[in-house]
Amino acid sequence: YYDTAGVEVLYMMESDTIPLARDWLDDLVDAKEALRPFSVAGSRYSGYKWKFAYKRDLLKKSLLYHLNGNAMYNLSAPLVLSALSKFDVEEWETVLHSSFDVQFAEVVYDEESGVDTPEEAEQAFGYKQTATMQRGLREVEKRRHTAPM
Repeated sequence: YYDTAGVEVLYMMESDTIPLARDWLDDLVDAKEALRPFSVAGSRYSGYKWKFAYKRDLLKKSLLYHLNGNAMYNLSAPLVLSALSKFDVEEWETVLHSSFDVQFAEVVYDEESGVDTPEEAEQAFGYKQTATMQRGLREVEKRRHTAPM
């Protein structure tokens, strides 16, 4: 579908997210333009799961540095196209795997990629963390997760 829809950038908003900022979608469109070029643009996961983890240094980089699922995906970027070409609905439903947002990070921070830091991820893959960037995306990130902890 994504190949025929004429869509260049897809914004994925997780189902447990409610935008709270006024005009958040307009701000997101502005942020999309300001962030170019990118493959995936969003904020780094900052939830409770890794924040106080015992022995954080033992966690894989893909868990520590993955962008949360609320992100923009450039449907023409090699990283995104590669991920989409490997996606199999039947396998997704039957085989144990990481969540889709962590799967992107697993590709980016794979041992073969040689990427060790978020800065290297941006340079090599266009995998951009935007938590401290301009107002557009910062306003969009003023949202509330409603999933139970």
